[in-house]
Amino acid sequence: MQLLELFLHCEGRAPAARETIRVDGDTVKISAWLAKARTKHRAGQLDAGHERLVAALFDGDWTDEAAAPAVVAPQRRNQEADLAALRKILARDSDEDRVTDAFRTWLLREGWTLVDPTDRWTDLEAVRGDERLICEAKGHTSEKGIDADIAYGQLLRRMTSQQPQVGYALVVPSSSVKAMERVPVHIRRLLRIDVYEVTDEDLVRRIPA
Repeated sequence: MQLLELFLHCEGRAPAARETIRVDGDTVKISAWLAKARTKHRAGQLDAGHERLVAALFDGDWTDEAAAPAVVAPQRRNQEADLAALRKILARDSDEDRVTDAFRTWLLREGWTLVDPTDRWTDLEAVRGDERLICEAKGHTSEKGIDADIAYGQLLRRMTSQQPQVGYALVVPSSSVKAMERVPVHIRRLLRIDVYEVTDEDLVRRIPA
């Protein structure tokens, strides 16, 4: 939220599709965050308080991709101050960011190469030889069952290839594994979906299927 507010203030516009910010070598997917917030809002899954905070940053309907940021008083840009603010925000990444980063590191160790996602909503996509892995990551949540259903639905919409070399991964913290296992093993095998657990210590393990 604070990162989006800083972006709108500094750039005077909403982030473009797939726009990222580089800060001290880290890439922040600012447009992906906003897109997910809009998707959750349309699905009725966005917390009302969160919605009000986002809406306050825009003039008019914030779910409209053409929405303009709220008018702010012009201030002199200070690059060092901007970077300092971004560093603080990056230090408070969400648990989904933690899960995604841990799985990204694991993929690299396992010989996968990260690539730009075919679908812009995909969290991670990687290739290894003729294999391709499309990943959806989730963080800690108080609504594990609902979020599990949403995650499976999001992954199903990305199953546009019939190639057997294309696999799918749901990457979740330990607390959400049971909810993900509600989908029977034989269905997950049929759909080529693997569930991966990321522990609180950022260790990754594939859930047997």
